[in-house]
Amino acid sequence: MATVLLNPQRDWSVSEIAGAADVSQPTASREVRRLEQAGVVQVHGGRNQRSVRVDSTAVLYPELAGLVLKAFGPQVVLSELLSTVGGIYYAAIFGGWAERYAGTAGPPPTDVDLLVVGRPDTDALADAVTAAGERLGREVAPTLLSPEEWRNDRSGFLDAVRAGARVDVVGADVS
Repeated sequence: MATVLLNPQRDWSVSEIAGAADVSQPTASREVRRLEQAGVVQVHGGRNQRSVRVDSTAVLYPELAGLVLKAFGPQVVLSELLSTVGGIYYAAIFGGWAERYAGTAGPPPTDVDLLVVGRPDTDALADAVTAAGERLGREVAPTLLSPEEWRNDRSGFLDAVRAGARVDVVGADVS
């Protein structure tokens, strides 16, 4: 359910849902049927070519999507995976996902913008970011800065990140 609800702009096959949830196809089919009966998803196509999409007009959708976002979304996934990478002083989601967490209306973001401040092993960071992208079903785009760059550098991009919505993932901002 989290995979589908966090990607409302995408059509899913039942086999893709089963793979993302790491469950059997019959289990995924049963859950899709339940979500369809509850009015949360719409299913199109025949038995072997079914396409599943969130019904973002459903009465339950805004609250359900909000709960899933907070319980299974980027902040939870990234926090879990980045906590195993040494050398990160601070990490935060910024951009579109941070705006959605802050309650700002807008279209679902296509990727997750991630600020990482520290001196982590870049291979370990890349592995964690790749794993997060796979679990979330979307690209995670990291920006890596040293603590000195985060505190001292001035650019339009960094000023916008500092002034915009951010969702802490690891540590606390030390700028």
